[in-house]
Amino acid sequence: MKKITFLLFALMVFSFTNLSEAQCAVDTAEGPYTNFNTSFGGAPCDDGSGSPFNEITAFESWADEAYLMDNIISGYTYTFSLCNGPGAGSWTPSFTIVAPSGAVDAFGLNAGSTCALTWTATEDGTYTIVISEEGVACGFSTNQSTDNGFPAITGTDGENCAACEELFPPSCTTVIEPTDNAIDVVTTENVTEGVSSRQVSLEWDAVTGADAYEISFDGVVLGQTPNSAINIYGLDYDTTYTWSIAPVNCAGVTSGCATWTFTTETENLSINDFNQNSFSHNFNNTNSTLKIESRGSTFTSIEIYSITGKNVLSKQLNDSVETINVSELTDGIYLAKININGNSKTIKFVKN
Repeated sequence: MKKITFLLFALMVFSFTNLSEAQCAVDTAEGPYTNFNTSFGGAPCDDGSGSPFNEITAFESWADEAYLMDNIISGYTYTFSLCNGPGAGSWTPSFTIVAPSGAVDAFGLNAGSTCALTWTATEDGTYTIVISEEGVACGFSTNQSTDNGFPAITGTDGENCAACEELFPPSCTTVIEPTDNAIDVVTTENVTEGVSSRQVSLEWDAVTGADAYEISFDGVVLGQTPNSAINIYGLDYDTTYTWSIAPVNCAGVTSGCATWTFTTETENLSINDFNQNSFSHNFNNTNSTLKIESRGSTFTSIEIYSITGKNVLSKQLNDSVETINVSELTDGIYLAKININGNSKTIKFVKN
């Protein structure tokens, strides 16, 4: 379905909730997804100027899924919501807030709310937020692919940021794989949500003092990871890519680090979804349109996915020349799976 996945726990209660609501176990939800951690470094931190409102707008949440949230602080009050976005209010959610120990801090919704739950954390660390549909058995919602608002979190209670003792961001990493200007880099197949593409593992030496690493790929910042390796998919054969790693600590993100290049291996031409001479595509960044053209065949459908695997657009087609408007998508790297009578081809485009 989407995003970036990890591992999960179990569930409990809260005074603002409707106690008739059922708690939902983690194994009834897809994920948990790590987008809040890669995009924002986890839970919001109030530096004294107010708590940020961290909202993911690249996609909307569906029923029966879950998110991981790093850096929750015991005693601090948070609010998770699905109140904004084109699909907000499509169905009524119910949230279950799972502490690192597996205990449940809260579940349901705030009194009088149809989209938000506030709770006070009982533990430090990584929490799991499970999203189900109110009044529906856990894992059995019919809205598991229905957009229902941008996932968001904010906090109250005043200043809670840990003091930073670092004077400067970390130094840049120098040892990497693939090496700079490497050619014929071997890829492996990745299939996400039925979309097949090529995958490469990017690796680098850990840097002393780095808490995380910001990854940029083909000029687009993908997010941050605490690890010193990541798999990147959505790649093509015989294509040159650029990437860079900027180490991060509490003093900030390192600037001026090198940008590296690698080129993937050549495709075995006996394997082709479409005849390259019968299909063309062009993405126009000026008006945010993707034009596809088939010589002699009629397109049947298109599915567009973010590079993290989220289906952000699906559309039925019925012509040999189609123009798809993607102006509502946020800037980033996307994969488009284009179908013609049971055959398919996946292409990549960058919206910026």
